[in-house]
Amino acid sequence: LRLRARQPAPEAQESQFLRTQYKGIALVASALLLLALAVAAWLARQWARPLVAVQHATARIAHGALDVRIPLTRSDEIGDVVRNVNTMAESLQRMESSRRRWLADLSHELRTPLTVLRGELEAMEDGVRPLDQAAVLSLKEDVLRLGLLVEDLHLLAMADLQALPCQFAS
Repeated sequence: LRLRARQPAPEAQESQFLRTQYKGIALVASALLLLALAVAAWLARQWARPLVAVQHATARIAHGALDVRIPLTRSDEIGDVVRNVNTMAESLQRMESSRRRWLADLSHELRTPLTVLRGELEAMEDGVRPLDQAAVLSLKEDVLRLGLLVEDLHLLAMADLQALPCQFAS
């Protein structure tokens, strides 16, 4: 007698089929998850790259490098931020240039009356010019002119600090 091989029960075939399906679904889900993570990492780098450039540029601007400009490659909100940082840097560079030019002009304006005062005092000291009432009045006028320049400078400095003194008049 020989035993005949038994046919697997239909339930066993269904179990095998479901097991195969679950393995396939798990494999596809894992592959899709890895693909989604790779795409997300690539997108994050693409979005973060201009923000990192903005961060580096603003740090350099804060340390005084006002000639920094960021290349504009986007037209979205990040591009607007890049454009605003570039505009801010240009504005700061123009203001710094104006401030330097103003200081040079100011030092020239202060030097002139000081040179006149020094010259007159040296002339009096050497006996070239007599020390009389006219010489004292001339020196006084130069000192008053110099005082007005210094007062104007002080007023501008107070305006820059937004601490101008107010005097109400009726």
